[in-house]
Amino acid sequence: MPHPEAVTLVTGIFDVGRGSPWKFLGSGFRRNFEFYTKSLKCILEFDLPMVVYIEKKNESLVREARGGRPTRIVVINREDLEDFPFYEEIQRIRTSKAWRSQAKWLGNSPQGQLALYNPLVLSKLYWLHEESQLNVFRTPYFVWLDGGILSHFSRSLRNAMNEKVFNHLTVFLDKFFVLTYPYHQNTEIHGFERQACARYCRTDFVDRVCRGGLLGGSRASVEKVFALYDAMLRETLRNGFMGTEESILTILSFRFPELFHVEPLPNGDTATFFARMAGIENSDA
Repeated sequence: MPHPEAVTLVTGIFDVGRGSPWKFLGSGFRRNFEFYTKSLKCILEFDLPMVVYIEKKNESLVREARGGRPTRIVVINREDLEDFPFYEEIQRIRTSKAWRSQAKWLGNSPQGQLALYNPLVLSKLYWLHEESQLNVFRTPYFVWLDGGILSHFSRSLRNAMNEKVFNHLTVFLDKFFVLTYPYHQNTEIHGFERQACARYCRTDFVDRVCRGGLLGGSRASVEKVFALYDAMLRETLRNGFMGTEESILTILSFRFPELFHVEPLPNGDTATFFARMAGIENSDA
């Protein structure tokens, strides 16, 4: 039988080493893994059909938190991320002098220092597409939510987050839903050379960037955008350009606006959007 909820929530966390005390990873980029587990525990309380991508060592965390709620657990390991279709291209680009020299911070960023960082964030669309095709809970909509995102929110907003917030999202899911924020600075966009990004976007100037922490849509919309995402990722990496999943989604939202429901965030703060969905003030978010 179809699940009475409208949304299958897809989420997950994986330890790529951001908590490492490496001297080469900028201090502003370091995060203890508790940052992610703390957030995920809150997400697991939502009474929604849920698919969780997780390492074997943290599988029990999911099972204990979910109880009898409808849940599919997908165990992933380092080898799975190393098998990402474009793993070798990612490593070649991130270690190249040309890519790293685009900005002072880039070489010391998680993208530059951690081999599994980009394979992880670029996998979101692959996992969302996989779950939309399997559709084990027979819901009409599929939403990706970053497993660590709630750690950016205030306590009051975390407490207000629940399954109703995600069912409210269905008004945005007629097409592939993305949040965007203004982006006018820098000569690169998350490592993707800005002028090249504009050419791929077929615009003179890229003035906004898609957020990667919350996105999704119907099965049909996910399928359409995923096919374009896979092709664009393949093409841009082949040509030596690399950002994150946000860079590729930005290109697609410019190129194929008819496929996207773009919701702008004037201040770039995802918490503001969730506070609106939860019906609370965001003064302390």
